[in-house]
Amino acid sequence: MSNTLLKVASGILLIAVAAMIAFGVYREKQIRTDLQQREAALTDSQTIDENTTADELSKLGDGAAANIPALAAGIIGDVPTLETIPKVDAFPWRDALANRLYSNARSRRCGMLIPGLPVRSGLQHREGRLTTIGRIPAISISLELDESAKDKMPRITQVQTENYLAKHRLVIEPILYHDRRGTVYFGTDCRAAFFEKDRPLVTVKSEAMIDQSVGNFLALGLFQDQGECDGRTLIMSFRYAQSDPTLTGLDAAKKTTECLILHLRPDATPDNPSFDVFATTEGRQQIHQLVRSSNLLTDPTTSIRAGVRFDRFVMMGLYPASPVVTDVRLNTDRTMPSAKAQLLMRQGPADDRPGLQDILDDFAGYVADDSIDARLLETFSN
Repeated sequence: MSNTLLKVASGILLIAVAAMIAFGVYREKQIRTDLQQREAALTDSQTIDENTTADELSKLGDGAAANIPALAAGIIGDVPTLETIPKVDAFPWRDALANRLYSNARSRRCGMLIPGLPVRSGLQHREGRLTTIGRIPAISISLELDESAKDKMPRITQVQTENYLAKHRLVIEPILYHDRRGTVYFGTDCRAAFFEKDRPLVTVKSEAMIDQSVGNFLALGLFQDQGECDGRTLIMSFRYAQSDPTLTGLDAAKKTTECLILHLRPDATPDNPSFDVFATTEGRQQIHQLVRSSNLLTDPTTSIRAGVRFDRFVMMGLYPASPVVTDVRLNTDRTMPSAKAQLLMRQGPADDRPGLQDILDDFAGYVADDSIDARLLETFSN
C-alpha cells in the first residue's frame, strides 16, 4: 500500500514539475513577444551596431519613453534640490567610516527597472526650471561562472547558468538633474537596467540572483568639501562576500566594501551631462578610472566583469541561489594608490592642496606626476 502511494505521489510531483516548466516556457514566449513589440516601437526601423554613436542611441525610444509614466520609467517624485540631497563629508578611506556610511544608506539602494522599459531614458532640458535630465548608463556589468564552482554544479544547471549569464548585461544608471541656472548635479536615486546584450534597447525580467546583486549597490551621497557641495560628485558603494581561496568555512567569504565615484566633468551641461567613473579595489586602497565607452550598451567589453559561485541550490537542487563574488575585474584606464590621493590632500600649503574633486578633474595628470610618487615613498619610509 505504501509503495503504491509513493508511486502515485511521485507521479503527481513529476506532473506538477512538468506543468511548471511548460507554464514557464509559455510565459517566456509571451514576454518575449511583448518585448519584441516594444523594441520595434522603440527602434522605429532603426538598427544598432558597433558604429552607432552614444548620442544616436540615447535618442532611440525618446518618443516611447515620453509616453511612459515617470514611476514606471524609474524616475519618481519631484525634482530634488541640491540642498535636500544627502551628503558625504569625507571619502571613506577607512573601514569604520565605509561600513557606517553603507549602513546609513540602506534606504538608497539601486532599484531594478521593470521589464519592457527603454534601457536608456530620453534626456530633458528645460531652461529656467528645476528638471530631471534623465537616467544615464554609468557602468556595465557582466557576470561569469567561476571555474572552481563548475564542478560542484549539476551539468544541466551549469550549462543553463552560463548561457543565461553570457546572454545578459546589467547597467547602473544614476539620475541627473539641473537647476534653474542650468547647473547639472547628481541625485542619490539610481536605477539598474537588465537586458539581453544582443537587444540593448529594452529591459527584461531578471532572476532573483540578479536582483540580489543589484540591491548591494547603494548611493552614499554627494561629496561635499568643508560644507560646500556643487553636486558634481556622487559616491556610491557596493558590498559583496568576496571568496578567499586561502581560507575555509565561514571565513572564506569575507565582506568587502568598495566605492564607485561618479564625477561630472567641469564642462558638463544639461544637453551634454558628461561624467567620469572611478572604482576602488582592495578595500578602497586603489582608485581606478574606468574606460568610458562611446557606446556602453553595445560595447562587448563591460566596465566590470565579476566571477560568481553559488552557495545554495533550490527547487530540487537545480536552481542556483546565494551568489558569492569570487573575482572582480575592471576595464581600467589608469590607477592611483589611495594613499597618494590622501597625501596630495594633506601636504603642502593649505591654499595649494587639491581637494578630491580637483584630483578627479585631472586624474591623469596626478597619476603621471613622478614627483608626487617620490614624496609618497619618502613619507612611507620615515
